[in-house]
Amino acid sequence: ATRDAGWAQAMAAWLARTTVTPNQISTLSIVFAGIGAALLVGWPTPWGLLLCAFCIQLRLLCNLLDGLVAVEGGKGSALGKIYNEFPDRVTDSLLLIAMGYASGAPWLGWLCALLAVLTRVRAYLWRLARLRPGFPRATGQGTAHGSAHVRLRHRRGGNVLP
Repeated sequence: ATRDAGWAQAMAAWLARTTVTPNQISTLSIVFAGIGAALLVGWPTPWGLLLCAFCIQLRLLCNLLDGLVAVEGGKGSALGKIYNEFPDRVTDSLLLIAMGYASGAPWLGWLCALLAVLTRVRAYLWRLARLRPGFPRATGQGTAHGSAHVRLRHRRGGNVLP
């Protein structure tokens, strides 16, 4: 994986020795996404598109480095957990909405951004539901015919629904 690459480890180690925080790196990813989105919509030439692609790569680099600096550099914080996720939703939305406008279908960009955010919200809610004691959860269980059905089971093991 990229996070194990020598260059990524070296950059993260260097950043960890500076006063730069993971939250600042996460915020910088929004700047790169905003510039990329502006280039995509405002300068749709080959050079503009190339620079937009470069900004997307810088945004992804920030996303990689913020986590490495936080975890492996020992600069993590409770607020950092929010900074690790929220800027990702903002940057995804900026770029997806810009793609919609650039393609002449702004509604499609907005729809894609909404669906991307809702996908993450669903994952958070599902994780939260599984963490709460006594909360019913769905479990897949195969039948003799190989098809699956879903049975709600109480967190402590008792059946809620057959």
